[in-house]
Amino acid sequence: MNNVYTTLMLASLVFIAGCVNTGLVADSAASCDKLPNQGDKDFCNSITGISLRDTSFCDKVQSQTGRVNCNDIIIASQYDVSVCDAQQDKDTCYWVFGIAKQDTSICDRVQALERREGCYISTAAVKQDTAICGGILRQDVRDLCLLSVFVVKQDALLCNSIQTQSSKDVCYRNAAIINNDPSLCVNIVGTAEKDTCYRGA
Repeated sequence: MNNVYTTLMLASLVFIAGCVNTGLVADSAASCDKLPNQGDKDFCNSITGISLRDTSFCDKVQSQTGRVNCNDIIIASQYDVSVCDAQQDKDTCYWVFGIAKQDTSICDRVQALERREGCYISTAAVKQDTAICGGILRQDVRDLCLLSVFVVKQDALLCNSIQTQSSKDVCYRNAAIINNDPSLCVNIVGTAEKDTCYRGA
């Protein structure tokens, strides 16, 4: 997993309560522990906790920053975005509230590109809505967005939409392991990911 993915996924651990389909999120929560990478497990548990407004999932996040962000967003989701007007760091505030309100128009207020993309990624994952990823211009980051939706939705069909090979490989590896389906490993190009896939599935 590359550094951009790790940075964006950890940066995207700030998201919200109120998932569109809490049943799907609750079902995926049981699969979070099956994910082979700790960053993916943390991301999955954070989205689940925030979507269900259940801090017990935040407590499963090993990253201290991710755990704190998860708990903070559950609290922040109860407030109005207007509190950002009084904040010195408006970018961070809009980032949090864009995700908290599942509103990409608030994400659009974030000036820093990487943080704005992180807002889109987290919002897409929480809403389990790949259409949000289309608002991201850079292909590699758009693919990371699709991968983040997969981490929650755990639908192997999403892997086909990913164009960046490293992200596609991670998607198929995780799908094979979660579903105990080694036949998905044949879709992986990278040798290390393929080996991990066959060992875990």
